[in-house]
Amino acid sequence: MKQDDEVREIDKKLKELEDKKRILDLYKDYKGEDKVVSMQEFLELEEENGGSSFSCHSKINSLDNKIKELREGDLAVITGPTGQGKTSLCQTLNVSFEKQGIPCLWFTFELGGTELIEKMPDGTGGFLPRKNKPSDMTWLEQRICEAIAKHSIKAVFIDHLHFLLGLDILSRLNNASLYIGKVTSELKSIAIKWSIMIFLVAHSTKKNQFSEPNLEDLRDSSFIGQNADFVFIVWRESEEDNVAYLKIAKNRRTGTLGKVKLRYNNKLFREEIQIDEC
Repeated sequence: MKQDDEVREIDKKLKELEDKKRILDLYKDYKGEDKVVSMQEFLELEEENGGSSFSCHSKINSLDNKIKELREGDLAVITGPTGQGKTSLCQTLNVSFEKQGIPCLWFTFELGGTELIEKMPDGTGGFLPRKNKPSDMTWLEQRICEAIAKHSIKAVFIDHLHFLLGLDILSRLNNASLYIGKVTSELKSIAIKWSIMIFLVAHSTKKNQFSEPNLEDLRDSSFIGQNADFVFIVWRESEEDNVAYLKIAKNRRTGTLGKVKLRYNNKLFREEIQIDEC
């Protein structure tokens, strides 16, 4: 009996080896678009296909010096206390991108479409849905696809995250943080899938709105920052002037962090001076 068991065990191992060999032989000549290639071949194939579709700059010099560039597939989170300049920063980026030939799409849940357009500098272009449908990621991706097909958009601004989540949904969840992480992960996947940049406005929990916020102040979930390539924090030290600070709190591209002093003028942020690295 013992000898028979040993023979069966040997036969089993031989069959496993044969199955593995058969599988490996099948993949030797695999030619699918997701085939495994060397890094050098990857770059050569990208070059043959025209390389990366696009990259661009914010035109805020100190920011560009630190992050180098913004690219397709990027997810950037813009956060900060209420009323401190998050939407204004998005509008500033919109104007910069437009000058570089990059059309922008807006999902403005907090402002009405007319109000958003009125806040833009005269002559600024861009696109937005005629009506919004909150808390529907499928609808969001469909409108992105429509805007790509009709207008070749490359940058998407979502203002803001919690309208995508739906407060009624969050109130029913045992772990809202995981759900928020899932949504931001889906946004990153959409950016990669459709070769676009996504800028996501997210609120801060900072109680003292005139003190410097940090990554930990992102409202409801640390996953928001974890899934992002960049986290930009905007805040003001007082209501007395139009000065704001832009903090680069996460920079997956180069790792360089820092702060930039901005002044709001004629519906746009413009850089004043560079602040020391943080």
